[in-house]
Amino acid sequence: MKVGPDVVPKVHDMEASGFELLSIDELKKAIEEGDSTPGNACFFLDFFIRHGIVTFENEVNYTKIVSRLHRPIGVHAA
Repeated sequence: MKVGPDVVPKVHDMEASGFELLSIDELKKAIEEGDSTPGNACFFLDFFIRHGIVTFENEVNYTKIVSRLHRPIGVHAA
């Protein structure tokens, strides 16, 4: 999320203990090392794929990742 330099995020509930600004490489490392919740890891992996950061050319498990992120869950939309 892009915000101006004057924006300082603050914790308003007990879901987060704080905020950090991470580079793409730092975020990828945190995901690889398990320092992210599974839900957040899925969110960021999907973002990386949609923005061409993770591709078939630079990720050996690309096909497996994409198929697991976008598998049917058995719920039909009307």
